[in-house]
Amino acid sequence: MITAPLITAPYPYGDWPEISKNEVAIRRKCARRMPRVRWEEVRAGLLELAGAESIIEQGFIQYCPPDDMHRMTQEALVAAVLVAPGDGATRLAVELEPRLAVHLVDRILGGDGLSETPMGPIEETECGVLLFLGARLLATAQSHYRLATVLTTREALREAIGDDGAMLWSAHVQVGDQGGQVRVWFPKDHLCALALGAHSAQHLARLQLEFSACAGVAQLAQNELRELSAGDVVTLDESWWSKEREHSRIRVRAVGATRTTWWCTLNASESEIRVERVDTSHEISSLTGRRDSQTARKPGEREDAQPRPHIKEGAMDDHSESKTLLRVDDAPIDLAVEVARFKLSLAEVSDLRPGEVLATGRHIGERVTLRAGGQAIATGELVNVEGEIGVRLVEVGA
Repeated sequence: MITAPLITAPYPYGDWPEISKNEVAIRRKCARRMPRVRWEEVRAGLLELAGAESIIEQGFIQYCPPDDMHRMTQEALVAAVLVAPGDGATRLAVELEPRLAVHLVDRILGGDGLSETPMGPIEETECGVLLFLGARLLATAQSHYRLATVLTTREALREAIGDDGAMLWSAHVQVGDQGGQVRVWFPKDHLCALALGAHSAQHLARLQLEFSACAGVAQLAQNELRELSAGDVVTLDESWWSKEREHSRIRVRAVGATRTTWWCTLNASESEIRVERVDTSHEISSLTGRRDSQTARKPGEREDAQPRPHIKEGAMDDHSESKTLLRVDDAPIDLAVEVARFKLSLAEVSDLRPGEVLATGRHIGERVTLRAGGQAIATGELVNVEGEIGVRLVEVGA
């Protein structure tokens, strides 16, 4: 929608989190080398041992800078140390929220998991039960890792896996009526020792695909589109950015693709995109702008599901064709607000996982491109329009 001249200001990029180059490198290693987990086997093992159904919700990957473990852990914790296959010196740790650990111990020992247990350091007997549980789950998931010990203090955890930088993969685990957070600590040295994941077929691995990163969609009628000029402000009808920066998202798709979407967040001062999740289902709209009610579709309704007029064969002549063109002059056209366009090889795409950080080749804050049907219509800059995200046009038709 085109608005009248308003007081606008550049979008507040300074409020967005920053990522260091060192974190980018470690995130890439973690996303490409992190072992895959057989979640169905883990759930089956928990059902057999704890006697309750479990729900595992995977979270995001978090970076722990060197010498920062003290800040990111509690004094009393529960962490199982796993030894990698091979030399046996490479270790990682699985940290459980103490309340969840006590709940699991109670269930394995025959309890119902409903009793209130004081939240102090767990006892040696409880550590032994957790060792038994961990060993059984590793065997059920066909993991090559070996369970070494269970630790109860952050000093012991630092001694076991080091404090030279690590990636933390988190998940929320619900067993019966009790839930808690689980974090897997991947020390930097351990990530370097892991082998790369499987790549695509060799003859296709170098095939380049072009990707478009978009902040939202603006919908204009044809007559509005023809009247665009430099200085106009276009507000977004559909935006994946929110006022809370941590909830802001960018939609990334291969050019021409419509089904697979990589939802990402952007770094303020750099030019990287961080992959948060991959969605292969139909997109659910999140409208934040204004849209003419006569042209809007209901959420989930396909465009081709709209009623279509019946046209008799041979009924259109030159005169009626002119009238028809006038009637569709206000037909809506979607303009994608593209913040970056970049290329990835097929091998890189096949390895993409949540936590991967990709370079876009464009610093955030540079001009965005308005595209209709893949064709560039105009360029502009993102602005804040009375709490809504808009694009102030700089050049039209270039």
